[in-house]
Amino acid sequence: MKKDMISKANAIVNTSSEGYFSVINGQGYPETATRSNIRPNGITSCFFTTGKDGPMGTALKSNGKTSVCFRKENDNVTLI
Repeated sequence: MKKDMISKANAIVNTSSEGYFSVINGQGYPETATRSNIRPNGITSCFFTTGKDGPMGTALKSNGKTSVCFRKENDNVTLI
């Protein structure tokens, strides 16, 4: 069952064109933005772009803990 779940999660990530990327902002609140999934490699690595001085980049500098949710039809996978 674990292999099947990992395979399904990889398929969702690899076929999603975007993900919902979340960070904790400077005030301690979650901030989420849609980002393009520019080079999917399953659940092992995900690549996104953001400006280094924008809200998301600034939040990442102070707290590198993130999560991303990928959705495909009625299925989703969240990576923390």
